[in-house]
Amino acid sequence: MQHAEPLVHYSARPPSLNGRYVVTRLLGKGAQARVYLTYDTNQKAWRAAKVLAVDYLDDAEVRARFEREARAMARMSHRNVLRVHDVGVDGVTPYIIMELARGGGVTDWLKRNGYMPPRVACQLIIDACAGIGHAHGEGVVHRDIKPHNLLLGEDGRTLVTDFGIAQVAEALSMTQTGSVMGTFAYMSPEQRSDAKAVDERADVYSLGATLYTLLSLKTSAELFFAEARDEILAPIPELLRTPILDACRYDRDDRMASVQVLSNALRALLPQLPVVPSAPLTDAVLDLPRVPPEWVDPSAGVEDLREALERGTQAAVPPPVPNRQDLARMLEGQSTTLYSDTGYEDAPTVMPYRLPERNIGASRARASLGELSVEDIPEYIDLSTVERVRRHVDEIIENAEAKARREREVATSPDAKIGVAWFYAAAAVVAAATLLIVVVGFGVALKVSASMALDTAELDLLDEVHEQRGLITELTAKGGDRKALEQAFFQVQDAPRAEAPMVAAHFVALAEAEAARVRAEGMGMSQVAMIGGARDRWVDAREDLADVRTSRLGSITGGLGVLR
Repeated sequence: MQHAEPLVHYSARPPSLNGRYVVTRLLGKGAQARVYLTYDTNQKAWRAAKVLAVDYLDDAEVRARFEREARAMARMSHRNVLRVHDVGVDGVTPYIIMELARGGGVTDWLKRNGYMPPRVACQLIIDACAGIGHAHGEGVVHRDIKPHNLLLGEDGRTLVTDFGIAQVAEALSMTQTGSVMGTFAYMSPEQRSDAKAVDERADVYSLGATLYTLLSLKTSAELFFAEARDEILAPIPELLRTPILDACRYDRDDRMASVQVLSNALRALLPQLPVVPSAPLTDAVLDLPRVPPEWVDPSAGVEDLREALERGTQAAVPPPVPNRQDLARMLEGQSTTLYSDTGYEDAPTVMPYRLPERNIGASRARASLGELSVEDIPEYIDLSTVERVRRHVDEIIENAEAKARREREVATSPDAKIGVAWFYAAAAVVAAATLLIVVVGFGVALKVSASMALDTAELDLLDEVHEQRGLITELTAKGGDRKALEQAFFQVQDAPRAEAPMVAAHFVALAEAEAARVRAEGMGMSQVAMIGGARDRWVDAREDLADVRTSRLGSITGGLGVLR
């Protein structure tokens, strides 16, 4: 079989970072960075290069976070922390050269094999605890531990990576008070309120939540509310429920004090866990060539990096700026090109087109034929043909005049007048019906809009109460009634959808009363104000819908348009 056109593979030489690290293909990408398979031509070894994405090269905050991650990782040296070999900038593109985790990511293993056997999962978390414990010893809190940030070495050991939002002891000012950073399902309650107000126990919570995911293939943002017999823990072996709950306590003072405590608890349970046959953690070790390829095609996924490096080159050599004389000559040249060569002086003059007259009256037609004399008729036309044409034209004209007379007679007859009256009556009925439809439609539209606004306000209220549940801790710390607040909050969670907004409003009222009683201030008062604002918007939306339903338009349309 022959192709009409030859198949062309568009290949190019692989890009390199500062001429040393040859980038061969994309390994993975996140929101702000890309990770590439890279060959170190100096050390003759394969590495992973983490590079800031081209869309964020001009974002000072993201660049600072990227550089902070490089510093945080570079200060650590542990077998369970991904090692950093080099940090640099090529043009305007910063990069981190890291150890290559040839076993891939833990999430990739889960996608291939399903949930992790308890013994394997516990050993993985024990290894992660060792790496995170080393980071804590260096004054670094990770703040974003999750399965996605755990990699596997070719020997099966766990490697902690991605310290992009890590909190370094001497760089606390880089995180604003009140900001929230991390992945919600794995974040401790205190981190959800304020990412700066965390310590090592936030990582303990994240490790407990990660173990829950490894064993169940699920995530939960409410592990701190769970009890050992709750349905949420049904997929978890009973032996491991207590360590997960102790690692994920709501109050960090009640939580395991350190990752070492969690590691010890899991290590003590290892002998009691069954050995379940499963794929090894090294079931998909990356196979590497001895040297990098000389050419890569677009499927390698390195074009974004090539663009970023070319952008850096362009930025390094700015285009020359013309002086005033050069600019004047350029403008003069443009003027000559645009106007002088058009030749408009020699353009031909064209008379405007004039439409012929539309109708030629009967008298005009007859006159034209009557004025036609024998001398005007060419010799090659038979005179009898001219006569036939005359008669035919006369016949056409007479028929047209007769038709016009009949139409005038019909228009002035009594039946025609009755028809016109019926036409106007029908038009009046149609106009009245149209007006009624418009009125009803407008009334329905008002109700639909008010109902949708109320639904939105209800969802906003429930979401805000859920988001700001950290205020229970804030108010309790000031002397608030923790039991009453937690009971009211649980009632919101358990209430049916139709009753939940009213129950949430009760929780808000209780929180406001407790805040006033204990004279709350700062973060607690801010959180109470936010849920109070959501409650007020819900109340306003309810009153608006009630007003629409009792209005004149609302009473006309009855129950139409009420979406509840």
